[in-house]
Amino acid sequence: MTSSYILIDTTLIGYQKHKPWTKKRRKPSWIAAIYERDAISISPVLIHVERALQCSRIDAMMTLVNAQLPQLGISFIETELSLAELQTHLRQFIYVLAAGGAELTLRFADCLVLSALSILLTNEQWASLVAPVDSWKIHDRDGKLKSLPVSRAQSTLRSPLILSDCQINSLREAFGADQLLANLRKIRPEHDSEYSTMQAHCDAERVRQMWLSAGLEENTDLLLFARDVFETKGSLLRHPGLQQVLEQSDVASRRRDLHRLASHHSGGGR
Repeated sequence: MTSSYILIDTTLIGYQKHKPWTKKRRKPSWIAAIYERDAISISPVLIHVERALQCSRIDAMMTLVNAQLPQLGISFIETELSLAELQTHLRQFIYVLAAGGAELTLRFADCLVLSALSILLTNEQWASLVAPVDSWKIHDRDGKLKSLPVSRAQSTLRSPLILSDCQINSLREAFGADQLLANLRKIRPEHDSEYSTMQAHCDAERVRQMWLSAGLEENTDLLLFARDVFETKGSLLRHPGLQQVLEQSDVASRRRDLHRLASHHSGGGR
């Protein structure tokens, strides 16, 4: 019999006062953490939907599901596995290995990561993750649900999966703009809501591409440039002389001229 589950990346739903999955005694039967107890505070969780209904915990479930928009930490799984079996299956993919042997955490409860993995993993690697799943739907940046491919491969791989340098670099590149937005949240926490929109991601992606196309490295100066772009509500990106300023080889001159352009555009609208 197929059961319905909700997989939640708890690091993407904001602070939750009540965390039923962290209970040491009388653990609830409708929710389970993926990580072991030493990392349970940041663990993804699985919710058995039918069991939550039976336990009259639908309100608690929906509080978690609707805690943050966009719902990039919320995905829906249909499978014949029990809650314990699905938990055990997903635990195999907490870590992956780089080709050189380094152990890396795989954030498979993040919808954006899942979307990238469905493209970047080999057929056998992807099949290893989705093998027991009948359906897996994730939220996209626009808030809409999309189905992940769950076609069966003839063979799967043992865990941990080993990712090539090319795969790891491609994953990092795919999330370059997201990392830039995460860093902006740290230096401008009062503007946190600004960084969750599709427009914010588009601006961050354009900032990063303009910076890299000028032959510059990803460093603190990139972060300061991104800050200036968001403080000008994106209008700095439309300045006709911006690319020429970015291509200056002298760091001090580039910083000075970027500050001058940003000051000129402060308060500019889209």
